[in-house]
Amino acid sequence: MDAIQQISKDINQVASNFNKIVDDFIKSHESGFVDIVHSQLSKGQDGDGKTLSPEYQSPVYGAAKKALGAFSSTIPDLNLEGDFYEGMQFDSTNTFIESTDWKWDKLRTKYGNAITDLQQKNLDQYVNEQMIPEFEELLFNLMFKGV
Repeated sequence: MDAIQQISKDINQVASNFNKIVDDFIKSHESGFVDIVHSQLSKGQDGDGKTLSPEYQSPVYGAAKKALGAFSSTIPDLNLEGDFYEGMQFDSTNTFIESTDWKWDKLRTKYGNAITDLQQKNLDQYVNEQMIPEFEELLFNLMFKGV
């Protein structure tokens, strides 16, 4: 009977702290969301799945970017020195990604507000493959920790 009472107590504690558990869990995945945006941009895509435009104006610059490992010699990836990428942060309150880099506003003006949006297919994949299994395990461990 003690085990059942402990399980009941643990479940009630999880229920009463559920919003905080969810918020903390989402915050723990900030880097995963940012990695998705990095991946999209490295392929020259914004959050709508559209190719970043305008393309590089200089073929010499494009060739240099390609030589440095860029996906394309014409499609921007918005990554040269890495400051824009390194400055990306997930705002869990408003559920969007922004950058602390000084170029953030200029890049959004030039390439559109969707440059740091998560593509739905990429978000769905991350949620299904990473977050749901991890959240299920977290809840199980919280609810049955005394067993």
